[in-house]
Amino acid sequence: MDDNTVFVKRYTGSEDSLSAVDAGEVWRYAGFPGGPSGEDEPLEALFEEVLAQSRGVFRYDVCYRRFPLRFEDGMPVLPFAHSSKGLARCLRGSREAVMMAATVGIGTDRMIARAQRESAARALLWQALGAERVEALCDTFCADLLKESADPGIRETPRFSPGYGDLPLETQKDFVRILDCSRQIGVSLSETLLMTPSKSVTAIFGILPACEDGKRGEVADRGGQGCRGCAAKDCMFRKTPGRS
Repeated sequence: MDDNTVFVKRYTGSEDSLSAVDAGEVWRYAGFPGGPSGEDEPLEALFEEVLAQSRGVFRYDVCYRRFPLRFEDGMPVLPFAHSSKGLARCLRGSREAVMMAATVGIGTDRMIARAQRESAARALLWQALGAERVEALCDTFCADLLKESADPGIRETPRFSPGYGDLPLETQKDFVRILDCSRQIGVSLSETLLMTPSKSVTAIFGILPACEDGKRGEVADRGGQGCRGCAAKDCMFRKTPGRS
């Protein structure tokens, strides 16, 4: 590839640099899509406790690499070997690709471990809050990358991660190596392909050119489309209609 530079972006999590906690998403990750019922007032109170405890716990770091994208025989040429048709569909039409890794830090793991000694419910909420925070970090980073571009009309494809569809989870090794995750943002990978800190994400997405008429073009609808494009229809974390 033309440029091997790995960039790092850090967020404070305050002063509107990152979106506020989406309680609905936390409940979805906790297994309560739509939120807890009226009979779960103790759980709602526990959630407020966890939110209060979380102040200052999260660290929001992203490392990434971007590179021009070309296709050979319908497959994107990437810095790692793959044969993923799902990833090819996701990146189709993109002129550039971005590999990224994001983490909300080891403090989250410490709080989860502490919560596990107290109650399963508290640990569950910490797990869910950590998942919501790292996804919010990814969303913020992607939006900022587009805002900082000299071309205001560009758009991004959905993010595609190792383990999605036909992209093997083993590809995680390539992401961690190529992005130098351990040195850049303190993310490492175990022999069983688990990341530490646990609330970390690796992904790749494409940069789509602006439409001439200023509207969302057909090419923007060819990607993974999040939950709508996933084959795991019975996933407990699947988003409800109206949420991508």
